[in-house]
Amino acid sequence: MTREFDIIIFGASSYSGVFIIEELAKADKSKSIKWAIAGRNKTKLIDALKTASQNSGVDLQNIPLYLGDVKDEITLKEICAKTKLLINCVGPYIFYGEPVVKACVENGTDYLDICGETLVLEKTQLKYDKAATEAKMFIIGACGFDCVPSDMGVTFAENNFDGQLDRMEGYCEFTAKDWGASPALNYATFLSALISLTNYDKLKMVRNQLMPKRLPFNKSFPMQDRPPLFKSEGLGNLGIGKSGGDSGEVASKDGWCLPFPGTDKSVVNRSQYYMYEKEGKRPLQFRPYFKVESLLYAILTILLGGIVYLMAKFKRTRKLMEMYPQIFTGGQVRVNDSPSRHDLSKSRFRWIMIAKGYSYSKNPQLRDKDPMLQMEHPPDAGIKVCISGPDAYKTTAICATQVALTLHKERNKLPTAGGVLTTAIAFHKTDLIQNLKDHGIKFEVLSLES
Repeated sequence: MTREFDIIIFGASSYSGVFIIEELAKADKSKSIKWAIAGRNKTKLIDALKTASQNSGVDLQNIPLYLGDVKDEITLKEICAKTKLLINCVGPYIFYGEPVVKACVENGTDYLDICGETLVLEKTQLKYDKAATEAKMFIIGACGFDCVPSDMGVTFAENNFDGQLDRMEGYCEFTAKDWGASPALNYATFLSALISLTNYDKLKMVRNQLMPKRLPFNKSFPMQDRPPLFKSEGLGNLGIGKSGGDSGEVASKDGWCLPFPGTDKSVVNRSQYYMYEKEGKRPLQFRPYFKVESLLYAILTILLGGIVYLMAKFKRTRKLMEMYPQIFTGGQVRVNDSPSRHDLSKSRFRWIMIAKGYSYSKNPQLRDKDPMLQMEHPPDAGIKVCISGPDAYKTTAICATQVALTLHKERNKLPTAGGVLTTAIAFHKTDLIQNLKDHGIKFEVLSLES
């Protein structure tokens, strides 16, 4: 494919878009990638390049920029026709995502986004997988903090376990020392989350069409059900082997856990469904949790989440939350406001992922037989890994940039010639994990018993 550019960042003047400009500029120090930015406001695009140049230390004054709007089909097609790959940063995706996907499909342009809206991701696969396959282009969503660390974290655990993993629990936590006066979330991020809650009831119908078969999880020894709130005693020492590789940075205090509200479970399940259907792999059952240190904070999170969920169901109360988010989020979100760079620099995330399964050393029969062979005993081995990195917005930029560059450089290693894929499906045979490690996302094996 001969195109003017390798990558165009669309919606580049958005809050996350500026971060991605910075990361792409730093990652392409050799100037081997031809890239440009696009959006609907020229002044904002110029300002985005200036900000990114100051923060990255890279001269970006010669980066081309193009004007385009999701509501203007002609300019969208013109932009897509110029590039091999487009990173879409324009959200909420339920309103603005599909026109960009459609334009990319029609022009044979690979499409990536940083969407964390579960319904959008699943509907896109259901509606566009066939067209993307026929066009020999890729649509890969959730290429940011949602959900590269969790999806590739599962792949990392599987790659480092000599056997078949059967189940995994993931514990996501954030640390932020001396956070200042800025909000904790960007307003656009809040709107996307709110809209996802609004459309939650529509998921079942889409999912039944997307994944009509039930995955044959371990029926003889099913995964333990957790209560809605539980204490994470012993996360630092789960008794699955000798500790190794713990840098100390990932050492985790006991705390309180509740179901993780993100789209990670959906994305991991889609990856597992594909691997089972296409590659005959034993599907791993994944359950993610959000971990906090304080019981009071956990209870407040549940109460606030319940209020927001109920209010999101009704148009008038949802409009109130959109107008006055600071009231309903305890000041964590403000209209058209974002976390400051100074505050973000104090924040980090970590996923601690604990998986159990059947090792080949103890169950050699699994090497040659059906991977769905029902076992006569519970899982007898396991692995604990940690994926950690900077704040969610910088992590999103690192992930989106490295996904784009890996697709550009290692396209021949992907399992198909096109289609709608998750990051784990697309990149489990590539160097994506190493590329992420080289740019600040840590992948560590903490414990292993095989």
